[in-house]
Amino acid sequence: MVKYCGYYITFQEVPNEIALTLTITNCPHRCPGCHSPWLQQDFGDELTKDILLELLDKYQGVFTCVCFMGDGNDYVALRSLIQFVRSLGIKTCLYTGGSRNDVELYDFPDYFKEGPYVAKLGGLDSPQTNQRMWKKEEDGKYHDITSWFWRKKD
Repeated sequence: MVKYCGYYITFQEVPNEIALTLTITNCPHRCPGCHSPWLQQDFGDELTKDILLELLDKYQGVFTCVCFMGDGNDYVALRSLIQFVRSLGIKTCLYTGGSRNDVELYDFPDYFKEGPYVAKLGGLDSPQTNQRMWKKEEDGKYHDITSWFWRKKD
């Protein structure tokens, strides 16, 4: 079961997309310095296909991508939800503190962020980050777009 504790319309999580971002709880990664440590707890409502359909209908025309912010601990259920959203012709994104070698989720989303947060290396906006953002291109291969988050300093 995948649990979530909220959702938002966001502009910075997925480059060049307006995302309906669902905050997934029960994070197994426990990154030191995590900016959202409460998401490591097992709480929230079950995220089902029916709930997704309600949200997709409610915000139809507002978003261009659905972002699953976190991966919880039920990869089978999460994979099914990602596949469901994609089957509707909607782009998807997954943020995880794991790596694509840890779980078999990464052949489905159009975008995914991988890697644990390491405070001394910073997040996606830092050129020193260990985290990576990937975009699935038309050739079916993922390409590293992490540098899209880096801002040039004036």
